[in-house]
Amino acid sequence: MKNHKKAGLKVTGIALVVILLTVWGIRVLRVNQQTPQVQTKITEVGEWFQWKENVKLRTGGVRFMENDEIRSLYRLDDDETEPFPGMIIKLMWVTVTFKNDSSKSADIDILDIGASTSGWSNIPDYDFYYKIGNPKRQHHFELESQEEVTMDLPYLFAKPNFRNGQWKKIEGKEYFLVTSLYPIKHMVKI
Repeated sequence: MKNHKKAGLKVTGIALVVILLTVWGIRVLRVNQQTPQVQTKITEVGEWFQWKENVKLRTGGVRFMENDEIRSLYRLDDDETEPFPGMIIKLMWVTVTFKNDSSKSADIDILDIGASTSGWSNIPDYDFYYKIGNPKRQHHFELESQEEVTMDLPYLFAKPNFRNGQWKKIEGKEYFLVTSLYPIKHMVKI
């Protein structure tokens, strides 16, 4: 009798789990059918594109800095607040130009502009942005009417985040700035 009760509870439990998984699967399918697929738009290096209502953006080049150059040029090893002690790092500096063609000022936040490639993505590194690249300009600023600003945005690579084979190939990959993800994924070639 006890065995029949246990077997009955087991069958009931399994049936309940199967029913719940089926309902969940149907709901996931419905949501996926109702949600449009992401469309991807790619802008070439040097081409302007409308980033925000009043702001156009374009990329103008990229350069990489190696660990030794970063540490000696910016004396990171002497800095007690250095966020990457003993870590091998690399920076990718992307030249970006913002242009406001409107009669109103526009709100810019550089942290809205991520860099990406297959298997890696990041936003501009806050520490290096202030320490090295743009010490007098906040990461969040107003772009005045008819103003055009060119700046370099730093993207950090830390060796512990990559396998050795990947680390050696970092500079050879194709990178994009990603300015939106959905419904249109807008990518600007670097």
